[in-house]
Amino acid sequence: MNTHSPERHSGLRRVARALGSILLVSLLGAAPARAQPSNLAVTGVTASQIDLAWTGVAFATYNVYRDGSQIASGLGSASYSDTPLSAFTEYDYYVTATVFGSESGPSNTVTQRTLDDSPPSIPAGLVATAASTTQIDLVWNPSIDGETGIAEYRVYREGSEVGRSASTSYSDTGLTASTVYQYRISAVNGEELESGQSGPENAKTLDPEPPPPPTNLSASTVSATEIDLSWTAST
Repeated sequence: MNTHSPERHSGLRRVARALGSILLVSLLGAAPARAQPSNLAVTGVTASQIDLAWTGVAFATYNVYRDGSQIASGLGSASYSDTPLSAFTEYDYYVTATVFGSESGPSNTVTQRTLDDSPPSIPAGLVATAASTTQIDLVWNPSIDGETGIAEYRVYREGSEVGRSASTSYSDTGLTASTVYQYRISAVNGEELESGQSGPENAKTLDPEPPPPPTNLSASTVSATEIDLSWTAST
């Protein structure tokens, strides 16, 4: 005798479906909260772009947040390039994962500043003065860089770089006497951006010192038509 009525079978099926739905919601809804992107890092930076990469989550797409606002969603790979951005500006990023429609918590946060894209002002007021037969001294006014500051100045003689200085002066040595040289100066900021070169400034090294005069000159009459001279040579 069959003791299982149709109503009993129907009730069992309803219970099974309910249990299956609960299990599915548990599996799909709870997993993302436990699995979120990790190891978020900056992999590249320019004045207008920041590149990001992270460790992903299985079966996930990704969402990128900049300064608390979502800027990308549904990404299929664990990397992203954020562009265009403002130069010399700091940004905060984190990433979340979406699995079966449910979004995870955030990854670690990274902070990155874009690079400076503005070179320093061109140095002005260059003055070149001969210090000796082999040396010319240079001085100039400081350049300005409001972002990363001035790292150094570069000295050019006749169009070629001959030296660098952390201050606004430089002594160029090993030169040739009685020779005119032309100089220009540029400034370099903390991110290696170089300004244009200053206007030219010329200077001539000093002439060699003349030797001292001979000494002990004497004259002796030899004949009506001849006088002999003698002296101590210069040194």
